[in-house]
Amino acid sequence: MGTQISDTVPLHFTESGLRFEFSGDWMVRKYDAHRYYRPLSGIGLKGVDFIGILDWQTLVLFEIKNYSTRISATLGRPVPVEPKPPEELAEVMKLKVEDTLQALRAIRVFYRRNWLYRVFLPLIRYRRRLFPEPAFWTRAFELAGRMETVQAVLWVEFDDNPPDGFFPALLPAISGYQPPIALASRKEHPYSDRIRVEQAGPVSVK
Repeated sequence: MGTQISDTVPLHFTESGLRFEFSGDWMVRKYDAHRYYRPLSGIGLKGVDFIGILDWQTLVLFEIKNYSTRISATLGRPVPVEPKPPEELAEVMKLKVEDTLQALRAIRVFYRRNWLYRVFLPLIRYRRRLFPEPAFWTRAFELAGRMETVQAVLWVEFDDNPPDGFFPALLPAISGYQPPIALASRKEHPYSDRIRVEQAGPVSVK
C-alpha cells in the first residue's frame, strides 16, 4: 500500500453495473457526473468516468465498459450487449482521454482566476483534507501537465469470454498512445491491492 492521502470524499462508486472501492491511497472523482463536467460537455468535450490520483503522484483516467448481460426493464429478461468494435472503442477512449486533459486545463484557468484561491493555495496544498475539492483539482491539473505522471485505464468486462479476436485487435489499437492506456478487468488489473471491483447487480435497460 502507498501513502494515505486522506480524502473526505467517499472512495466507492458504481458505474455500469460495477461497484468500485478504492483504497486510501487514492483521491477519486466520478468525473462524468461532476458539476465541472456538465458545462464542458455542453461545448462538446467528452469525459472519462473516473479521475483518480494515486499516492499524490500519478493521475489515472478510468473509462469503464461493461459488456455483461443487461436485464430488460420492460421485458424482465436478459438482453445481450454488443461491444463496440475494438478499433472504434480505442478511438473513443483516446478522444475521452484527450478531452479530459483539455478540460483539466480549463479547470486550472477557472481556479487561477479566483484571487482567494491564489492567496490560499499554499494552505490548500498543505491541508488538503480541509479543502478536498480545490486540493484534488489543483493536484490533478498539475499532474496532467506532465505526461509521465498520467496513466489511462480502459476497464472492460464481459460475462465470460470476450468475442473471438476482441482483445488481440484492441491491444495494438491502443499501444503507443500517450499517455499509455492499460487494459483492466476484475480478473486482471494494475492495481490489484488498491482497487476492489465487484458486480453491483444486473443493469436494467429499456
